[in-house]
Amino acid sequence: MSAAVAVVRTGGRTIALLSLGAAALFVLAYLAAEPSELRLSIALELALLAVAVGVVWPERILYGLVAWLVVLGLVRRLLTLVVAEPAHDPLLLVEPFVVGLLLLGAIRQGAFERRSALATSVAVVSAIIAVSAINPAQGGLSVGLAGLLFLLVPTLGFWIGRTLCTDVVFRRILKLVAALAVPVAVYGLVQTFAGFPHWDERWVLDVEQSYQALNVGAAVRPFSTLPSSAEYAYVVAVGLAVFIAFGLRATRLPMTAAAVGLLGTALILESSRLVVFLAAASLIAMAVGRLRINAPLAAVVVLVGFFIVSAGVGKLVSDTARVGTTGALLQHQVQGLSNPFNSQSSTFFIHLSLVTNGLSSAVSHPAGLGAGAVSLASGKFGGIGRQSEADPSNLAVAAGMPGLLTYLVLAVLAFVRSYALARTRRDSLSLAALAIVTIVFLEWFNGGQYGIALLLWITLGWIDRSWGKERLA
Repeated sequence: MSAAVAVVRTGGRTIALLSLGAAALFVLAYLAAEPSELRLSIALELALLAVAVGVVWPERILYGLVAWLVVLGLVRRLLTLVVAEPAHDPLLLVEPFVVGLLLLGAIRQGAFERRSALATSVAVVSAIIAVSAINPAQGGLSVGLAGLLFLLVPTLGFWIGRTLCTDVVFRRILKLVAALAVPVAVYGLVQTFAGFPHWDERWVLDVEQSYQALNVGAAVRPFSTLPSSAEYAYVVAVGLAVFIAFGLRATRLPMTAAAVGLLGTALILESSRLVVFLAAASLIAMAVGRLRINAPLAAVVVLVGFFIVSAGVGKLVSDTARVGTTGALLQHQVQGLSNPFNSQSSTFFIHLSLVTNGLSSAVSHPAGLGAGAVSLASGKFGGIGRQSEADPSNLAVAAGMPGLLTYLVLAVLAFVRSYALARTRRDSLSLAALAIVTIVFLEWFNGGQYGIALLLWITLGWIDRSWGKERLA
């Protein structure tokens, strides 16, 4: 049997290498004829490579996809030095293509069989989002279909995680994200202290009117290799949590301390207060899960942790009035963390008003406005833009009352299942998974994130798979 497996693997490697060679020759020929289509050529090569490798090692294209989404922003900005960015970048189609390949493999392995309550809620929410794509109120079918790239495609990661993510595969994904978070943080700190390279600076100028959240006064938030500063903050926060989850053994403490120091500094200087609060909440959640504290008390502990973080920041840093980009970002961060409910130093109530307005949309538009209305697709395809910055209000806008209600059920089930698994297993994998669910809370259906949402859904899929095994054990 082992000999047969070896023969199959050898043949598979040969096929993969030949396919890769064919893909490379195709791209070279294409470039020779149409050098202006560099982005399309790269997208085609990546698609062909995914097909070739996925035939033999589907989990490896999953690792590749995770890495690709972390560097996607940098790749797109570097390519602008060679060829202008088109109105509709074909590189954005790499993710849905690879997710589609992985989903086909997952379906063949029974992804939709023996559905739990959590899996059923994911299926219902996904169906509602898919139907919302044809809602004419969002500005046209093209707006709705493009909106699915942000709202529906990431949710397909649930079925991939539920089927393909064994403990071994999920551990490798987490360690890959943590390893990538280190150079990502270094690049972000270089942007903060030394300034932006000219390809990044060019992008900042291009988006200064449409992406106003990138600015903190006269300072510009770092964004590293990611498509946005917010996604950069989430990647750093997830990397920090994973290092802590896996690195508290005595032999790993020096490396963990160094990584946490680096990632913590990068997270603070990114200057997004919500992500810092959620990162702190994730660490508390891991601790209470490890101690097997019951869920209601755990929720209270996490809530108290918010106020401790806020008070601690106010005590530790009393004067942050420094000059320059670093001083502006740090001052903005500290003022918001130490006084989150002060309208003079925090944007909490501005964000809250966006959320409440979004929630009210479920009453004024009970059928919703469509998936494209709460995504970047609205600006690209001339639709109406109604992003509300949080999942419940985004689902209320996109899918009306059905979207809001099913999201609430899904969110409760996801947190209950995540915490129950962490309390039961108390290992690095389950605790890191709980941390990811906590950190990315309110960003599961964000209409502007490319990669971090997919990681969340893969994590929820692994949680559902693992909980099913625990129940059967």
